[in-house]
Amino acid sequence: MPAHAPEEVARLWAESLTAGDLSALVELYEADATLVPQPGEVVTGIEAIREALSALLATEPTFYLKEDLTYRGHRALFCRLDPFRDRT
Repeated sequence: MPAHAPEEVARLWAESLTAGDLSALVELYEADATLVPQPGEVVTGIEAIREALSALLATEPTFYLKEDLTYRGHRALFCRLDPFRDRT
């Protein structure tokens, strides 16, 4: 399910990740997007993002995401997210 507003991205990302839905995760990225899957690692482009997210999904993560900053820029969305594994 695509996001209809930038503010929806964090929620859809968390839902897709928790569901293990790689296709839904990848749909949230533009073709030329850049992802930092972990400190010191930067990947660009859909295929590289798909590989990085696939590796993340292999760990069967669940996340509680608290969005505390969203900035809408020209062709960009920046969210600072605080992930907590298995938080209730």
